[in-house]
Amino acid sequence: MKDFRLLGSSEGVYFGDSNDIVLDPNTSDIKTLEGIGRIRQAVSKILLTPTGMNYLDVNYGSDLPKMKFSPVIYTEIQSSLRESIIRSLDYLTTIETSELASEKISSLESIEVYPQEKSGYIIKLILKLEDGSFLIIILGE
Repeated sequence: MKDFRLLGSSEGVYFGDSNDIVLDPNTSDIKTLEGIGRIRQAVSKILLTPTGMNYLDVNYGSDLPKMKFSPVIYTEIQSSLRESIIRSLDYLTTIETSELASEKISSLESIEVYPQEKSGYIIKLILKLEDGSFLIIILGE
């Protein structure tokens, strides 16, 4: 299944429902993503969109953008952070429309969160897809 490729910042951060669709500079056709790129964009977008920001689906998003990170308070919010990620990925699997096993999340294998002074955090996710392959997604670099 294909999805529109969305424009992100130079850091790969998506901005809720205010993304621009990317056009091919040569043909002006809308660029699309499929496979791993499509899943990577879907996971990044749901985790970096504040819950309630999408007025068509107020359940879409996560609490990550609202959390204030610093190495000092990281241990205090670690549980909430993980719960938000799990909840958002569970929701993403319920709204996913692709029938391709290579584009469907089977399970969340690992969440690693590293506090960073500059960006607040780096999140590393390892997802197992329904076709048996694994996908590593890193946010916050």
